[in-house]
Amino acid sequence: GPMYLENFSVVTSMESLKKEPEIASRTGEEILQLLMKRLDINDVDNVKAKDISITRTSTGVEVGAKYEVRKDLFGNIAVVGKFDERVQLNER
Repeated sequence: GPMYLENFSVVTSMESLKKEPEIASRTGEEILQLLMKRLDINDVDNVKAKDISITRTSTGVEVGAKYEVRKDLFGNIAVVGKFDERVQLNER
């Protein structure tokens, strides 16, 4: 459950970038900083800057978060969640 709630926060943080003025014209570093601040505010611990991709497209910018969460279940058994989220940021 908690890893899916955290993933919801990741997606919400990425989607919130769409509300930033002129987001598609910002540099990749600026977009990354904006996203990392949002992830920090939302208590997202499992996504690091290395897990974020920012790619320019013909219509704007695509922001991706590809990461893995591993939680111990009991003994030597763990649960692994793999997430690959993408959001398209278009110029308005």
